[in-house]
Amino acid sequence: MNKKLLGILLILSLYPISLLSIYLLAPDPNTGNFPSRCPETPNCTRVADINVRGYGLSPLTFNTSLSSLHDAVVQWINDQPRTTVLADNGTFIHAKFLTAFFRFPDDFYLFLFCQNNSATLWVQSQSRLGKSDLNVNEDRVQAFFSYLSTLSLPQQDCS
Repeated sequence: MNKKLLGILLILSLYPISLLSIYLLAPDPNTGNFPSRCPETPNCTRVADINVRGYGLSPLTFNTSLSSLHDAVVQWINDQPRTTVLADNGTFIHAKFLTAFFRFPDDFYLFLFCQNNSATLWVQSQSRLGKSDLNVNEDRVQAFFSYLSTLSLPQQDCS
C-alpha cells in the first residue's frame, strides 16, 4: 500500500474515533431545571438574573401567555439544524445543539415564567466540552433574541 493511501485511510479512521470520543465525553445531562449560573469556563452566554456575555441583552418580557411564548420558542428551536429537545415541561426547555463537523454538543436552556402579568424569558447557552466556544453560544443567543424581536404574539395575560 502506498504512503498516500495509508495517510488517507488514517485520516478517515480518525474522524469516527473523534466522534465517538466526543459522544462518550459529553453525555446528555439529566437536568430538569434552569442552571443557577454559567460554568467557570468562558464558553457560556446567559441572559437571566445575572448576565454572562449576552452583550446588550436583558431578559425579555412579552404581554402574552406562557403557552404562546413557549410555542414560538419551540418553533425556533425546531427550525435550527442539528438540534434536539431533551426536556420540555412548558416552563423549562433544554435543547441540545450539535456543531456541524465534529458534533460538539452545546446545551440551550430556557426558563419561562410570569412576572408582573407578563411572560418573561431567561436563556443560557453553553458548551459541554472545552474552554472556548469561538463565540458560538453568544451568536446563538443573539440570533435567538433577534428572532424574538420579530414576533407578533397575541396580547394576553400571562398564565
